[in-house]
Amino acid sequence: MWVHQATTSVSLALSGGTHHPNTITLHPLHTPPQETRDDDGLPHDLSPLLDDATIGVKDLAAATAASKARKAAAIHQADLELAAGSSSSSSSSSSTCCRAAVVLNLALTVILLGLIAFLSYEVGPAAREEFLAANHTLPTLPTLPNITETWGKVKEGFATLTNSKPAPLYDPAIYPWAEEPRSFLETVEKGQAAVAAARKALWDARMPNSEAMFPHVDLWNEEHLAKKFNRALLEQGKFVIGVMGTSVTAGHDNMFNQSFPVVWGQLMEEAFTAAGVELVVRNHAMGWNPIHPSYFCVGEIAGQDADVTMWEFGMMGGGEADMEQFIRSSILLPEQPHVLFCDPGEGPRNPGAGEVLEKRTDAPPAPWKVGAMDWYIDDGFSFATNQLVQSFMFLDHLPEYQYGTLYGKDKVTDRPASWHPGPHGHRFRAEILAWNYLGFFEKALAGVHEKIAAEEADLLSLLPEKLAVPPPTQCQPELCGGLATCSTSFEPREGAGLMEHVVFPKEVPFIKDSQQAGSNAVQTWHEQMYFCDVGSVDHMLDKGWNYLDRKYVIQAHKGAGPLKMEFESTTENYFVACSAPGNGFLCVEGTVWKMDEEVIKCLNTDAAKAAGTPFVDAPCFISDRKIPAGKHI
Repeated sequence: MWVHQATTSVSLALSGGTHHPNTITLHPLHTPPQETRDDDGLPHDLSPLLDDATIGVKDLAAATAASKARKAAAIHQADLELAAGSSSSSSSSSSTCCRAAVVLNLALTVILLGLIAFLSYEVGPAAREEFLAANHTLPTLPTLPNITETWGKVKEGFATLTNSKPAPLYDPAIYPWAEEPRSFLETVEKGQAAVAAARKALWDARMPNSEAMFPHVDLWNEEHLAKKFNRALLEQGKFVIGVMGTSVTAGHDNMFNQSFPVVWGQLMEEAFTAAGVELVVRNHAMGWNPIHPSYFCVGEIAGQDADVTMWEFGMMGGGEADMEQFIRSSILLPEQPHVLFCDPGEGPRNPGAGEVLEKRTDAPPAPWKVGAMDWYIDDGFSFATNQLVQSFMFLDHLPEYQYGTLYGKDKVTDRPASWHPGPHGHRFRAEILAWNYLGFFEKALAGVHEKIAAEEADLLSLLPEKLAVPPPTQCQPELCGGLATCSTSFEPREGAGLMEHVVFPKEVPFIKDSQQAGSNAVQTWHEQMYFCDVGSVDHMLDKGWNYLDRKYVIQAHKGAGPLKMEFESTTENYFVACSAPGNGFLCVEGTVWKMDEEVIKCLNTDAAKAAGTPFVDAPCFISDRKIPAGKHI
């Protein structure tokens, strides 16, 4: 693949059955900070309180080293040749940096679209083999006093569910407590006590407003979520929540450790630990995060091991077909995660100076139900929604629940975005999610306790089963019929980086110097921070705000020669490549894409619709034909 033109951030999607583009977006961080405050400012004293300690610090060198160290989950040997062509004059100003530049600048997200049978559970080839080999979602059973009497039945059940050789009846390597089930029972009881205490503390701290604030996470198919908790309990392993979204969730205008996913995890961690479960909450939201390609790359960003995936893209648009794409990119992952949808949270009233608001008397909003969920709820998949207006609807006559407190107070920047919640807004949502999900966990603990206390041998009913994924109803089958595999150069992510795919030039150095990166001074192929982002990232790191957003790109000037990358596609389908938001130079006149020395055309949304092929939205582009299965250059 050859690309001629100016600054371009690209996500590459190789097809095999679905479209899974993942160009992670850029969002300028806001400038000079005010002093941060230790005082939480809310009418309660919960532990752990937020502090200003730096969390998740990633300097550029460390982040780059981590990016290059990751192994590709699936290789798509589509050796694309990217050559920078004609150039225009550059501008380092943030107001123009996304419109013109002198270099070809590739924030490549590679997406392998693996076609999957609609009525069968599938993942990418490498992940699928690992899943089948390890029975990842069907762990072995623990030892119980009378379990040997029913071994034949249990063995038969495992064989039926996994279509593979059953694992041993119990394995202390998987279940360290397996030889002492009574000890495990005590662990479950400790977890129950810790959960109850945490929920009570949250509730009591918000009295007398708790009833209005907390019970507003609407849940469908709770049993499916409970079984995910059960697996983590019986394995005494991890429970992973992978968060995706925009700057609202990434915590921009606050300290990163004040963002609601971080606080949500803090509020639940002690209770999960008491039950022997390691809680992992990944805040992988990013500023200015377009729905394409993010919706195609849930596994790349949130992690293949996610038990819960969280969506917050309400300000980025998209319809039901796009929402279905996100759902399918989630439930086709190995753990078939529970999917949580969160709105941006706007809406609390903002009284004028001296104005006193009365309590609202209008009807509360109906529960928020994403239409695309219906088709999958009927097949047993679990979903939840959280719409913040339901919680502050009858509280925003009180100053602590008004816009000025939740969205305006105590932000760390001088010119914050009005739509970004402040630390009190993040805390508000974190407490709501913690109280509800601790309640869901509490029910799972009770179910496990009941079975083990009764010395029941049949624990299969407690474990998550493999659900059949129905065909798509609204998203384009070529793009969402199965799970695609992505690779991106942007952070944060869990998946492999694009540098693992580069085969030419042999050396693609990383440019750390901010002045060089910001001015696009280096002529040859190299990796650097996206030049629009250099100043804001440097400023953020200097101030210790520690957002995880890192827009790394692979770029060069005209005359640098081709950039070749190798990929492998498991099935025949389209190839998708995505620029960074605000750049379209990947697919303009003079750009050449080549696959296996054959020129292929790139199509934007309108061109693809006109050609009658599947289409993707900006900043992504799709090939004009399907790419055969196999290795490509």
